[in-house]
Amino acid sequence: MNRKKFLYHMHYFRAFAILNIMMDHVWLYPVHHDKTNPDAILIESAREAFFGGSTIYFIIISGFLFHHLKSKFTFSKYYISKIKNVVSPYVFFSILILALTTFLGSVVNSSIPDFLADIPKVLIHGTALGPFWYIPFIIPIFIVSPLLLKIPEKIFIKFVPFIFLLPLLGTRTGTTLSFGLYLYLFPIYLMGFYLSMNYSQIMSKISRYRTQLGILAVLAIITTFYLRMESIDDINRNLYQSVLYIKNISISLVVLSLMKKREEKRSRLLNSLANYSFALFFLHDFINYKVIAVSRKISSILDYNYTFIWSLIWALFVISLTLLLCILGKKITGKYSRPLMGA
Repeated sequence: MNRKKFLYHMHYFRAFAILNIMMDHVWLYPVHHDKTNPDAILIESAREAFFGGSTIYFIIISGFLFHHLKSKFTFSKYYISKIKNVVSPYVFFSILILALTTFLGSVVNSSIPDFLADIPKVLIHGTALGPFWYIPFIIPIFIVSPLLLKIPEKIFIKFVPFIFLLPLLGTRTGTTLSFGLYLYLFPIYLMGFYLSMNYSQIMSKISRYRTQLGILAVLAIITTFYLRMESIDDINRNLYQSVLYIKNISISLVVLSLMKKREEKRSRLLNSLANYSFALFFLHDFINYKVIAVSRKISSILDYNYTFIWSLIWALFVISLTLLLCILGKKITGKYSRPLMGA
């Protein structure tokens, strides 16, 4: 089969995805607060409106690239690449972070036997850090993905799109692995797969209806913001997750269309974010967790009116610092950077 052309716009969409994921995790109210603090609610609502559910972007990319690169597919190479590029850095970072939080963190009376006993639980459930749930979730999908290649494309194209309606049920269970989580997210993986099958036709239609999709994205962003602002404690979770799905899918299609339109343009920043996306995924939350105390000290001496601006500056600082540490880590680890850092 013909070698597939490298799609720079999809590569840059990976950068867009990781940037959104990091903003969702590190754009936080910079001081301790209670749930009634109006500035905290404003920041949390804005963060959710723009960046909530950004994992959807990663899942679309995974499904798309699996099908797009099927001409290179062999079972051995596929599973080895997933172990090397995903599982290995996940295990490395999980054990490293567990060790740091156990022996240098707030855990009292920790012992080596307790640490060793915690390793399997942390790896199975992805609890070393908040974002790590994604790896135990996606591994079963990676395992069964080759079976999707056995489905005739005509049947896939005809029947699978009905499955794309399932996330509208809003069954996502946060970061807890469950049947509802797969019911919500697996159709998005299939959507990426489907997008690759019909890429030219779909992108042509997206380009034609880009304005309408953009309006839909804006309406979904406004709705998300409203739901968070008005009912942050007793929000209808199913409705909320359904709106997030509409928001992120419409944003995905608009951004992909705009990036494809500028396929020939190159960006060093987007290239770096894309190349280090997995390393950034593994590190950003830990970096933010370790240095957030600095933000709270600085914000305590700032004028109260600048809290919102400071929170944005802080989020961009953490992202920049994480990227620099990833670049440094790659240089230090050399040829072992892929299995250790995912980059």
